[in-house]
Amino acid sequence: MQPVAPLQQARPFAPPSQGPLAQPGGPMAVKPPQAFAPPGGVQAPGTAAPPAPAQPAAAASQRQPPGRALALNGNTTLTPRGARGGFAANQQNPDGSRTVMVNRTTPTGAPLVSGFRQTEDRRNATVSRLYSQGYRVTQAPDYSARRIGAGASFFNYTNGLRAATFANGQPFYREKYGTQRLGGAPVRIIERTVYADYFRGAPYFYRAPVVRTYYEEPVYGIPVYVWRPRLFERVFYSIFWRPLAVPVVIAPACVYCPGRVVSFASPVESYADPIDLMGDLQISSAFAEGAVPVPADAPEMASLRGELGEVQQQVQQGLADNTVRSQLAAQGADPDAIKAAAVNTSQAIDAMTPVQVPEEVRQEIRQQVRLAIAQHENGHMPTVADIANSGYMRIYLFQASAPLTVRDADTGDECLLNSGDLIRLAAPPNGTGVARTVVVTSRVGSCVPKQQVEVPLPDLQDMLNGFYLRVEDNMKRVQACTRRPDCLRT
Repeated sequence: MQPVAPLQQARPFAPPSQGPLAQPGGPMAVKPPQAFAPPGGVQAPGTAAPPAPAQPAAAASQRQPPGRALALNGNTTLTPRGARGGFAANQQNPDGSRTVMVNRTTPTGAPLVSGFRQTEDRRNATVSRLYSQGYRVTQAPDYSARRIGAGASFFNYTNGLRAATFANGQPFYREKYGTQRLGGAPVRIIERTVYADYFRGAPYFYRAPVVRTYYEEPVYGIPVYVWRPRLFERVFYSIFWRPLAVPVVIAPACVYCPGRVVSFASPVESYADPIDLMGDLQISSAFAEGAVPVPADAPEMASLRGELGEVQQQVQQGLADNTVRSQLAAQGADPDAIKAAAVNTSQAIDAMTPVQVPEEVRQEIRQQVRLAIAQHENGHMPTVADIANSGYMRIYLFQASAPLTVRDADTGDECLLNSGDLIRLAAPPNGTGVARTVVVTSRVGSCVPKQQVEVPLPDLQDMLNGFYLRVEDNMKRVQACTRRPDCLRT
């Protein structure tokens, strides 16, 4: 294994130079650029409100309607959102960018403020948002991309393919379409060429690229791609069905023990059951991949904090105007609650703060890992439909395997699901292509627990694929470790 070259200053978003191949028989599908709509219906000062992005009918009908935007001055508008101090403030900047601050009440009743700067590049038809939590989202005619701090960039192309590159331009993985014959019939596939992986949160390169195959299957009328692993010899799986010959003792020198990126409600001193070890590795290794530091003193983050401070000041000054207060009250909003909420600030993604994992979440993941090993041994990989149609739909946990921006099911606001974050289905998918889910456990800076978010079915299947891939990787590592007694003891 070769370590990844030191990561340099993150480059601006650009698709990989040798990006995913076009669909067979035609060029890469290109859609018109979709500009980000201001949250809650906020319009830029002095402009007409842009049309809202298309949403599935079932989801859009459940959204909370925003209030009417009020002009605080020539550059800033304020839109009330609900009666508990929720608001969205939008400031037009001299350089043409916009700074937006959004306040909402979390499902636990706590106020949550986030903000972003939105910049449009009309020449390249791209829209970019830098969020106060430290991640960036870029929308282009043929792809969308996410990046946390100076971490890897993850691309979703409009033709259904994905790619990822590290900050120094080295490839993480790329995809292309193909076909295979199964049972005498051609089946469409995606081949993902993977150049690197993570271990204890740090990337490393394979000696040779690994190609993984994903097979197309319809799920609620939507084509998704399901990973199919290669079967191992039966003896490979046998160690996971009996106690470890030598317990794994938790110690600083133990490279296979769960890392410090998570804090379990019930810490352990050693592992005798391999499923317990595998389950905790499943949680910690995923959160470790998402633990990308976001330097507070980075120039662009410092600049954004300054802009959000200006927006806060504009809101506070505007709420001193009796005309503004009466207009807010006429819409059912509480001016004093908005004023109190406007002093809060959002928390950036913190790679050093351990993610708190409740014991019931830990036990559920251990059960899912046990099931995944059995299914791997039998060559059966599930789809989202298998989970949704089962008796454990409402307790099964989907684990984000890469950064993904999703929308709040009630407000339409964007938030981030980072690697390791856990969600579950709130209801069976209804044919819109989007599943309503509930956040169960997440790190600081991600969508918050109990928040309901909408996840497209292809992305939900990608989480399921990633969960089973992580189980396979951890099986290989634990299997290799059992062959070295010193590995288990240390």
